[in-house]
Amino acid sequence: SMRPRRLTQTQLGHPMGNCLEAAVAMLVGAEVDEVPDPRQRERPGLRVKEGGRAMRLRIPAMRAWLQRRGLSTVSGRGSRPPNRVLSMARRARVPLFWIASGPAIRGWNHAVVYTTNPDTGRSRLWHDPHPSQAGLLRVDRWTVLLPRM
Repeated sequence: SMRPRRLTQTQLGHPMGNCLEAAVAMLVGAEVDEVPDPRQRERPGLRVKEGGRAMRLRIPAMRAWLQRRGLSTVSGRGSRPPNRVLSMARRARVPLFWIASGPAIRGWNHAVVYTTNPDTGRSRLWHDPHPSQAGLLRVDRWTVLLPRM
C-alpha cells in the first residue's frame, strides 16, 4: 500500500488556514490547491465574519469533490476511529491514515493526519501540515476516507 506524501498547508491562520484541504490532499494523492476551498473565492479583504460564511460551504464542496473521486467520508467525535472502522484496515493489512482534528496551541481548531497501526491499534500523529509541526492539544474528531459503496 502506498503511504501518503507529506504536504504543507499553503494558507495559515483563522479563518483562512487550509490545514484540512492539505490533509485531504495527502490522503488522496492530490496537491493542496486541487482540493476545493470556497473561502479562496472570497479571499481579497476577507473578514472573519465572511470567512465563517464561506467556511460553511467548505465541507460540502470537499465532500462533492471526494465523491467525484469515488470516495466518501466517515466522521465522528472522539480521539480515534472506532474499532469497526479500524478493523477494515486490519483486514487489509495496511496502515490506516485518517484526519484528526481538535484544538492547536495557536488557539483554533486544526486538522492533521494520524495513522493507526492495524496490529496494535495504536494511533499517532503522522504529519502536521502546519509549518510548526506542533500537532494538536487533543483529538476531538476523526475523519476516514473510504471508497464509495
